[in-house]
Amino acid sequence: MNERPALSSIIISWTTLCFSCLGRISNENYVPHGLKVVQCHSQGGLRALMQLESRWRQHFLDSMQPKHLPQQWSVDHNHQKLLRKFGEDLPIKLS
Repeated sequence: MNERPALSSIIISWTTLCFSCLGRISNENYVPHGLKVVQCHSQGGLRALMQLESRWRQHFLDSMQPKHLPQQWSVDHNHQKLLRKFGEDLPIKLS
């Protein structure tokens, strides 16, 4: 009996061959998602970046439910100190 390979295995093999021949495709305009998020929030100044940080930390707590954090760990750690030192309207410049 003459068995033919499944179409899906042919497509996967062809795709693998193409990508291995091409290697990585360069895109000079590519900006990582995380950088885009920080750039967007940085336009709102220091307060906006701290809000992003607080949201990320809260998401970490909610999703990971860590059992062993330092006592001084908090969602808003160092935020008041930064506000006193730099003020709410500190312009953020990313390099």
